[in-house]
Amino acid sequence: MANFSYQQNYGVTLTSPFISSPYVRADLPAIMDKFRTARTRYTISAVDCKSPFISGQFSLLWDIPYADVNYTYSCTLREITPTLAGTGPYAVGPCSPSVNGLTGYLSVGPVGRAGDVVGIDIIAIHD
Repeated sequence: MANFSYQQNYGVTLTSPFISSPYVRADLPAIMDKFRTARTRYTISAVDCKSPFISGQFSLLWDIPYADVNYTYSCTLREITPTLAGTGPYAVGPCSPSVNGLTGYLSVGPVGRAGDVVGIDIIAIHD
């Protein structure tokens, strides 16, 4: 194999299918501008515990407002009060996004305790 070459042409021309691609790479700051995070706390009141409906309204403002409400958000509930140990009856109810922030409600349930503190963590990503 003294005269063997891997670069034999055989009359074939190779072209990349990506030369005329419509893909445009976004820079990192443009990608990171789509993300927002926020954190708030809510203290459960006696009125929240007695309500058979969704109660416990919370709201927060973004540091930098979005241009529109075309974003996806996720709310996660953390129980701050140490006595709950992850077994609290709390859940995030309906939320209403705006360009400046988010307003939502907690579902407390009949076994909620007044004075419990829950943390609400929110992440949003613009479409």
